[in-house]
Order: sequence, then structure tokens, then C-alpha cells
Amino acid sequence: APKAAGTLAAMEQVQHAAAGSPLRYYVVEDSPMILERMLAMLEPTGAQEAGHAAGVQAAIDWLSAEVQA
Repeated sequence: APKAAGTLAAMEQVQHAAAGSPLRYYVVEDSPMILERMLAMLEPTGAQEAGHAAGVQAAIDWLSAEVQA
């Protein structure tokens, strides 16, 4: 939990530094339970979920499509 709290604090700092532009994030996690907990922890920060994937290849495919869009 201490590592997660530090991560959230860092994300909040990045969000505030973006001067009104909310931080967007993409989560790669293969455990549905952990993914659910991570998303619940991130929600109160105001950051916006860009998406999530259960594996690396799916994340790479998504990022490649986003860059080309």
C-alpha cells in the first residue's frame, strides 16, 4: 500500500502540472481483481482512463492505433 500511495501522489502532481489538462493513463494488468482495485484507486485523482489491457501485446496494439489516429 505505501508504494501505491506514492504512485497516486506522483500522479496528482503530474496532473496539477499539466495546467488543467487531466492526466490520461493506460493500465496493463492481467489480474481482473488487481485491475479493478487499481482503477478504483485512480478514480479519485481525476485522471482519465485511456484504456486497459490484460497483456503487453494488446497494449502495444492499442498504442500503435492511437499514434496513427
